[in-house]
Amino acid sequence: MPYIQEWIESSFIRETLKAHRITSETPTVTSSFVDCSGFAVIDAESSGDAVTMNADNKTIEISRDGIYSLSGCFHFQNNSGSNISLQVGLRLVKNPGTEDVEMKCSQRYVGFDQQDGGENNLEYNATDYLEAGDTVRLQYYVNSTDVEFYSSNIFDNPVAYTLIANWEGVKS
Repeated sequence: MPYIQEWIESSFIRETLKAHRITSETPTVTSSFVDCSGFAVIDAESSGDAVTMNADNKTIEISRDGIYSLSGCFHFQNNSGSNISLQVGLRLVKNPGTEDVEMKCSQRYVGFDQQDGGENNLEYNATDYLEAGDTVRLQYYVNSTDVEFYSSNIFDNPVAYTLIANWEGVKS
């Protein structure tokens, strides 16, 4: 009966892609959505092949129809030298460049006064039905180039932003 246990365990493994932008990024464009790039796949925390990272390191590719959950976070800091009124938004876009469908559950936005050197984070969660051949990109929006996406160097493994995609299964 060990083969039954192996089948049960292999049948219930969530297929996951986890990727981080490890290096800092300072936006050069304001008041427009920009593709997040420079992702590094974390192999030790990724499994299966339902979702993979394209060689451009900014596009995830879907190879299996089903329901997907996507989540992650952004870490950012005001580097302006003074307090600013800051706006930061993010979203996931399905099939960028062809359909450009904004995934509704992924939309996040904050607007507030941020102290110089002040840090903050913005988390997102979304679910969607995706089909084999679909692609997804994470995008950000800022109103100032004085924002830097980064994580504090007090951590052993600083991360600027994260993208996690999980294949949850098929629709019944």
